Amino acid sequence: MRLQTKLFLNLVLILLSKGLFCQTTDKDAKNYSTLSSDILTILKDTKVVGVSVAIIDNYKVTWAQGFGLKEVGAKDSVTAETIFQAASITKSVVALAIMREFQDGKVSLNEDVNTYLQEWKIPTNEYTKKSSITLKQLLSHTSGISNTTFPSYDPDERIPTAVQALNGVSPARNEEVTVASYPGKMFAYSNSGYALVQQILTDTEKRGFEEIMYDKIFSQLEMTYSNFNYHLPNGKFKSVASGHLKGNEVIKCKYYVLQPMAFGSLWSTPTDLANFLIEIQLSLVGKSNKILNQENTRLMLKPVSNSSGGQYSLGFEIEKRGTGVTFFGHDGHNYGYISSMLGSLEGGFGVVIMTNSENGWKAVNKIKKLVGRKFWGF
Repeated sequence: MRLQTKLFLNLVLILLSKGLFCQTTDKDAKNYSTLSSDILTILKDTKVVGVSVAIIDNYKVTWAQGFGLKEVGAKDSVTAETIFQAASITKSVVALAIMREFQDGKVSLNEDVNTYLQEWKIPTNEYTKKSSITLKQLLSHTSGISNTTFPSYDPDERIPTAVQALNGVSPARNEEVTVASYPGKMFAYSNSGYALVQQILTDTEKRGFEEIMYDKIFSQLEMTYSNFNYHLPNGKFKSVASGHLKGNEVIKCKYYVLQPMAFGSLWSTPTDLANFLIEIQLSLVGKSNKILNQENTRLMLKPVSNSSGGQYSLGFEIEKRGTGVTFFGHDGHNYGYISSMLGSLEGGFGVVIMTNSENGWKAVNKIKKLVGRKFWGF
């Protein structure tokens, strides 16, 4: 289905600018008063179908609002409770879960991960003869594991298990995961590396990945809307943003499914992801330890390698923005969804932005700059 007429979209943007969650203080009110109209202008200019935003200030979610449509041609608006695919932001959330395994003494960051892998082992080749692959390398994209192209599946298709995907056997439609370069030598972004992190979690815990993530992360941090469901909407998660391809054509099956799940299958909201960032920010200053203590949070955020946009730690991109403030966070891109989250290492502020459009990067970057200018003095 193609994008409706410009007149129709302009009317919809005006009518659907209502946010269903907006928590502000008197101090914030002046800054937030024009934010909605500014974001509506960005939405119109960039032709993004829907966007949802949450802002963190002083270690709290102080504002969250949805704009636009869940799907072109429909009448349902995006709200603060609408879930989007978080794509590669999933990696950061999964990294926190495995770091808790490390803190509990169940895994090591520097031992051969084949020690923990039970159902599937990393195949040996010329690159693994001299050195083994470690969890620290997997988390920082320095393991040398191939960046296997995992396909997108229709939710009604037969979805492979994680092990089937790692082996590249039916019903998986990808090649087997292998080692493509020497471990520890360089940064090379790899979805496959996080597929292995998922397998380490399930083998170590001896239970399902979704159950692990709920128990260790979602329930602890009140991430109420975060999930790895294949079939949505359902009784629990009713407001779901459909993905849109180039030209804002809605994906025929509404969204695609990825397997293994750990590199990009998370559904979430900006508020949930803001709560995730806040816990890490509070732990970093010694004010919370729901998941990690201060020492291990610092370890998690310590840069390990240099990526194209800055540095990469154990699950996070580390970058300086604006006036030289250092942020941790991650971007995400699945077919039909683009998102980004940023949290400051000091001061407890940040922003999470989620869109349901392939052209969402322009909106994400403009909203980042807008928030930086309005609230952070950038």
